[in-house]
Amino acid sequence: MSTQILILVAVTLFASFAVTLSGFGFALVSMSVYPNILPVASSNALASILGLVVILFNLITLWKYIDFKFLLPVMVAAALGTPVGAFLLIKLNEQVLRIALGTIILISLALNEITHGKAVKKPSLPLGIIAGFVSGAFGGAYSISGPPVTLYFSNVIEEKKVLKANLLFYFSVIIVARLPILAAQGVITTALAKTALILTIPLAVGLGAGLVLFRFLPSRWMRRIVQALLAVSSIVLIARAV
Repeated sequence: MSTQILILVAVTLFASFAVTLSGFGFALVSMSVYPNILPVASSNALASILGLVVILFNLITLWKYIDFKFLLPVMVAAALGTPVGAFLLIKLNEQVLRIALGTIILISLALNEITHGKAVKKPSLPLGIIAGFVSGAFGGAYSISGPPVTLYFSNVIEEKKVLKANLLFYFSVIIVARLPILAAQGVITTALAKTALILTIPLAVGLGAGLVLFRFLPSRWMRRIVQALLAVSSIVLIARAV
């Protein structure tokens, strides 16, 4: 097994393990390392495929908490933003994409820290549409559609299960919409599909380990570990592109 595959296996296992413990997005963790091994476009597709598996697994027990009326305008706006981001993924220089990706991850970490535990405002249709469009564009370009929508959702939803359920469902719809675009662009290849299939093994191991250890390990500890990993990986991503 090549060194690249071993690294992908380790990162995928940790990403699925971490998201089960801390609630962080799978794409944020995986996309902080994948682009150091694969092209950004391939990393996007791989994170999308594996991320969908993680989301559906976590969403099974939270389905009843989804608020479809609340989600509709956000998802429509995201659907409009996704092809914009996918277009930029193909047109922009990969060095620019790597720098932008590292910057986006660092900003999202700061936003998550600032808004952690705060949810007191009422839903706003204009803000929901803006958050959805920007997140859709980020998702189409980087497979990271979380920061704007997470910021908006976390400020208008107080119940943790409701927040998690609506975020997971939103992400699942975005990924499902993104995959045909990536396939049409030729990004999803037979080789990439085989890699994704191989990585479902560490993905399952990470999810299982996360569920077991969640009962014993305070989530705030894992949250700090993930933040540190993301910060270091983002800095490395930017440094290699400069």
